[in-house]
Amino acid sequence: MNSEKDADLKLSPDEHSLLAQVLDQMEELGGPVPALKFRVARREQLQMLNDLEAERWLKRDNDRYTILSILLPLVDSESARRQLANIELVYAVLREKYFESQQNPVKVVDIAAATGLPNEQALGILKLMADCTLWNAGWSLDVSIGDAYVNPAEKLIEFESYASMVKEVRSWWIWPVEERNAFVKAADQPLAAEGVNSSGATTQTLSQQVLPRLRTSMATGGARTEQQINNAIGLLMAQVDALTAKSVDWEMRTDDVRLKVLISSFHNAVREAFGIDSPEFREYGHIEMLAGPLRVGMSVDDLYHARAKGRDYIVAVCGELIQRLQRKLRTPPVSGEGSTSTWHPKIAKAVADLLANGPPASKYLSPR
Repeated sequence: MNSEKDADLKLSPDEHSLLAQVLDQMEELGGPVPALKFRVARREQLQMLNDLEAERWLKRDNDRYTILSILLPLVDSESARRQLANIELVYAVLREKYFESQQNPVKVVDIAAATGLPNEQALGILKLMADCTLWNAGWSLDVSIGDAYVNPAEKLIEFESYASMVKEVRSWWIWPVEERNAFVKAADQPLAAEGVNSSGATTQTLSQQVLPRLRTSMATGGARTEQQINNAIGLLMAQVDALTAKSVDWEMRTDDVRLKVLISSFHNAVREAFGIDSPEFREYGHIEMLAGPLRVGMSVDDLYHARAKGRDYIVAVCGELIQRLQRKLRTPPVSGEGSTSTWHPKIAKAVADLLANGPPASKYLSPR
């Protein structure tokens, strides 16, 4: 995808300006931007902000805005260029370290020293790069700065720069923007308004008539066809499998970084299955893997049990969401109500087991 050349086709000047303002504040704050405060200050542009969220230019997590590093090359702003320049410095060090010692941990303070960046800035850049998973094989960044580290991944060999790596990732990832631009480019022929003689009608292009509906469908529709619903159920079942794997018990005890990957994967699954504007995404799209009474200074054991309860809750949510998707099907695949013959056999069996026996996660919860 030639992302730099067609950047202007993807974003209007006003959209570029909004994203630049987010980046400016991220740079000033050293991290995510409070979304609610940002939106209040730009209340005349709420629809544009909603569109940018829907098309994933803006990432909103716990009511904080960030811009993914893989999209920075598409944003025309000085702050974006500064961020990219610093990312390339960090990337060059990571690539050199991989050639030297492969996946051995590299301390953040050593990356900072090699790049000449302050420790906290180097840490912030690594966290900003987190959306591109090709370059890292693991990390521990939410600890004291002296102990924080990353493990470089083999993919660093294939890409000489971060720009080339994220260009590859974008070619897989930003399908809503790609489809929109292909549609706009092709749909430039004027059409007469429906029910009016073409010789005297006010005309619209095909993109003007259909693009708003296309954008809304992609942003809010979630799974619609029978095949999409079956795929969405399979996606949620994959979350159940991942969350109830025996390795998760150890990861919850050790605060392993993979826990964040698991919860992010669940959030993405809900968004893909139901759409970003759905009640399901609003209710479950931002939940964390914690449940029960929480307090400052919790013991390791108490924190483990809170995570385990949170994990059990998320698995139960997956079961409820699967049932909602079943109700969307023309022939609900529930015993006594229809057939599972249109389903992939593995999905049909897994759904039947889940509905018959309930979430399996509780068997991994250690007794207190």
